[in-house]
This record gives sequence, structure tokens and C-alpha cells, in this order.
Amino acid sequence: MMRSRTVRRLTTAVILACMVVAGVVITGCGTATTVIVATTGDTAQSELYGMLVKEFEKEYGVTVQTDVYANSKEVLEAGAQGKADALLVSNKMALDEWMKQEYALSANDVFYSEFLVVGPEEDPAQVRGLDCPAKSCKKIGTAEQPFVARGDGSDLDAKVMGYWVKCGLDPAGQPWFTENGGGMVATLQLAGEQQGYTICDTSTWLANKEDIPLTDLVVKCTMLMNQYSLVVIDPAKFPEVELYTEGAEKLAEFMIGEAGQEMAGAYQESGVVIYYPNATKQADEQQTSM
Repeated sequence: MMRSRTVRRLTTAVILACMVVAGVVITGCGTATTVIVATTGDTAQSELYGMLVKEFEKEYGVTVQTDVYANSKEVLEAGAQGKADALLVSNKMALDEWMKQEYALSANDVFYSEFLVVGPEEDPAQVRGLDCPAKSCKKIGTAEQPFVARGDGSDLDAKVMGYWVKCGLDPAGQPWFTENGGGMVATLQLAGEQQGYTICDTSTWLANKEDIPLTDLVVKCTMLMNQYSLVVIDPAKFPEVELYTEGAEKLAEFMIGEAGQEMAGAYQESGVVIYYPNATKQADEQQTSM
């Protein structure tokens, strides 16, 4: 039996209503001109995402409904079940693996943000200026200096644990290693209290650094890049679901096009650029093929 898009959206609307009560800001509602975008809570609540959605809706006349998941792996699982028209993910490794299942009609990098290693000003592990977060983790672990991880299953937490794997050290159970189990702000605060190290996103750091007795020690490293990619789900994979592919493709066109890229590059917090547009190549290729 074919599941109608209306039923799918009404179900989603109930879930989203609960999220609104919980304090999650969601844009759009279920209508015939609504494109469902699945992404993480961190992304959905970012100011840039809200700006991009608002401009897209205004320019294309398409409403965006955002479904929120705990991390990009859950977002990709939703895509594999035909629960969204488009996905905005920030776990490149998970996306590359997921792409092998061929659920995507298209996938484009749109922009990236950066993480940074923060720690005590005196830097007892001597990581300041290193060119690799995995090297930082190894020095921190070898020196048995306090390190606080989010431990909440987020994309950032997954990436941080990947650094530990890469450096060949397993911090689990070590007295100097703490999994906070909360968000980034709480993790920063605990690291400050312990005069330890952690890895943080630039936006949260800028908003809280005045209240945290730590400093940024490792920045501008390729391995600290946090790539965002927009995926359009292939409707041929889900004949029983009425996907709004046209709307998803319009969103992709906007995100990798000049307007979306300029908005991402111009966005700043505390006078600092947070997102770096990197979809120029894909946008050029798309325009050439049209």
C-alpha cells in the first residue's frame, strides 16, 4: 500500500510539536509544498541554518520542515528509510560509507566549520601549535593530563573519539579521561574546572570563552574541519513514499549556488567567520550540465 505524503507529514508534525515544546526551533509545517530536511539538533538550532532556510523559502516559495536527530548517523538512517527529502549532515566519514548504499540522488559539500583544541594557558601537555588533533590527544594521554569529552553521541563526540583511535590510545577508563555526557557548554565548563583539555566547535567557544579559564591551543588544522553536506534522496528507492524531490533539488541548487554560498561565507559571530563555503566546484558543474 502506498503511504501518502500527507500521512507522513502529519506524523512528523506531531513529533515536531513535541520538539517545539522542548525548546527546539523548527521551521515550516506539513503542506504540499513542504520539503522535509533531516539534520542534527546542533545544525537545526544554528543561526546560519535558520537564515538559509528563511532566504530559501522566500526565494523559491518552498516551505522547509526540519526533522531533528541526535547525530548524522541517525539522519542517514532516516534517509535510508525514506523519511526525508533531503539530509544535511556533518559526519563526512559516515556519509561516505552510507553513499555506498546508493540512496542518494545527489550529494554536495556546502560549507565547513572548524573545531579547535582548548586547554590550560600553561599547556602542560605541550600541544600548542601542533598540526594534528590526534597528535594532541596522544600527548595529552601520554602526559596523563585531564581530557573531557562530550560523550553524548554527537557528531563532534564521534570525531573526537576518532582522534583517539588514530593516535593509538584508548582513553576509556583512564583516571584522566572524563565523558561528560552533556552538551558542548557543559563539557567546556567541566574542562575549565579540571584545568584540562577538550575539543570544541568555534561557535560555542566564542560564545563562552570569557567564562572558561582555558585558551585555544590547536586551530586551523585540516583534521579539525567539520564538513557539511546536503543530500537529496533518490525517489526511485522509495516508490511507496511520495517524496518531494523537486523541492529538495531546489534546496540543493540554492545551497551550492551563489546566494547560499555567499550567505554562509558572510556569516560571522563575534567578528569571526564560522562557516567556509566550499561548494563552488559542484555549483559550477551543476550549472554547466543544465
